[in-house]
Amino acid sequence: MHAMPQSTPFTLAAIFSTVVIAAACSTPPPAETRDYPVPRAAAALVTPPADDTSAELISWVDGQPIANWPAEIAKRDHAIDGYLNDTDPARAATYGFRSGQTPQLAWRWFRDNPVGFNSFC
Repeated sequence: MHAMPQSTPFTLAAIFSTVVIAAACSTPPPAETRDYPVPRAAAALVTPPADDTSAELISWVDGQPIANWPAEIAKRDHAIDGYLNDTDPARAATYGFRSGQTPQLAWRWFRDNPVGFNSFC
């Protein structure tokens, strides 16, 4: 009769790690949903409020008091999206870009050249 080889802790850890990594890499990301309407403004220069002395938390996106955090998060996401896709050279100059450069151009470079951000999966 053949004896079954004994498993070592290293072998068990390697098998467990392989299963966990395979499961993590094969799971698609959850679908993002928005249950509340948020008007999408055209890309605009978002700056801190001119008067930051209010006792309330004031949104940098629209200068209004923040009363609904999910809506504020959505407004911020839209503002960031507007910035990253902004192609207006005049607005790009206010951000500090050189002539001929825009946030969209810069973001495209980072997306297409992911130096140092290679995915494991």
